[in-house]
Amino acid sequence: MIFAKPQKGLVPIGNNFYATPNKPQKPNYSEPFQQIIDLGLDGIEANPQIGIGYELVYDGCNIGLQATGFLGWVKLPSSQFLWHNPSLECNPPPPPQPEPLDDEPYPFPPPPPNPTVKYLVISMIGSITRSLEGIAISGYLGEYPDGFNFNANLIWTKKITRLEEVPPDEILIGQELIVFPNYRDVYATHVVEWEENYFSFSSFVTYGGTIYPNKKPTTISFSKKVRTYLNDSVLNLRKDEELSYNESIIPGENYLGEPLNVTGYDTIGIDSIQVFTISRRSYNELISTPNINKVYKNSGNTLDDIDGVNYFIGESSQQVNKPRLYIKKLPDGKIVPPPPPPPKLKPEKKKMCDCKKELALLKLLLQKEKENKQDITAIENYINQLDVNGKEIANSISRLNIVANVIGFFVSRLLKLFLRG
Repeated sequence: MIFAKPQKGLVPIGNNFYATPNKPQKPNYSEPFQQIIDLGLDGIEANPQIGIGYELVYDGCNIGLQATGFLGWVKLPSSQFLWHNPSLECNPPPPPQPEPLDDEPYPFPPPPPNPTVKYLVISMIGSITRSLEGIAISGYLGEYPDGFNFNANLIWTKKITRLEEVPPDEILIGQELIVFPNYRDVYATHVVEWEENYFSFSSFVTYGGTIYPNKKPTTISFSKKVRTYLNDSVLNLRKDEELSYNESIIPGENYLGEPLNVTGYDTIGIDSIQVFTISRRSYNELISTPNINKVYKNSGNTLDDIDGVNYFIGESSQQVNKPRLYIKKLPDGKIVPPPPPPPKLKPEKKKMCDCKKELALLKLLLQKEKENKQDITAIENYINQLDVNGKEIANSISRLNIVANVIGFFVSRLLKLFLRG
């Protein structure tokens, strides 16, 4: 006896009973316009043009009844009402969860001697790890009544193996537009050597949103090494040189046994701008940047949804992206901080001078004044001996007195000036 298979998408109505939902259904047969013909004892006889046919539904875990209407020898969509066996044999537990991927971040660069000056900072996604494991049970596809398992894995790593300064004005990497149409030559300040390694494996393909198992899995792996020249001041102008490239591809076969079309990764070329970014930041700025070294994780799980009635396929997927950071001293002369401003000079206090020369001059002037007084006294004595009535002599004495007074005045003024200083 041939039994009908349970439909997909039946809805629970209680006590392990399920029924076709109240919405348009796709016909559950391969020839939707096949005439309905019964072979009876009296020979071939066509069914009436309007009616309902019944079939038993059974697959070992589900038992019920299917009703199919027909009109004018054309089958209409079927409706089912069945009971689902809740035993463990008919409801196997979901497969165990895959081991979690490594999500430990890469070490943060150690602090440099001076954390406040600018350094060359290189940031890249150091690794991408992805895994997917799924299961399709009986009833998923007509081609695979027993179901199948499927999985995929990816490991993609990148790292810098060399980061050094290069002599100035030695390696030309391009031209930078200053003011149209004037350009200036840009020379490298640093050389970066980096490598990339890739491995992926997949046991299935997807067509139109439906997963099909591969008869032979697809495996892709490659590794390459690249040298990049860059200028720490012109961030998006670089010169890339491929040092080596190795590739291995096993294209596999799809569910029909046809070889899959897989393109090699060497055809996409090299562009370091897509691999890492560069900036000029101090170490203090780096550690204060939010999420600068954060590991990004993404996961999903539909394995628990498999019930053999509504869902026949499920998967568990996870992906981890881990960033890497590198810092390097800028060329000489670019990390030296400006000198501090000179300290303010305090006003000097006046000091008592050790005036040996001034004292010697003062003594000389006093001696001269004493000698002048002696000369005046001698002249006065001499005049007194002359004729006191001589007009001319008297006038001469008067003039001498005037001269003596003038000399005395200036000498006294000079003494006061030195003593005041």
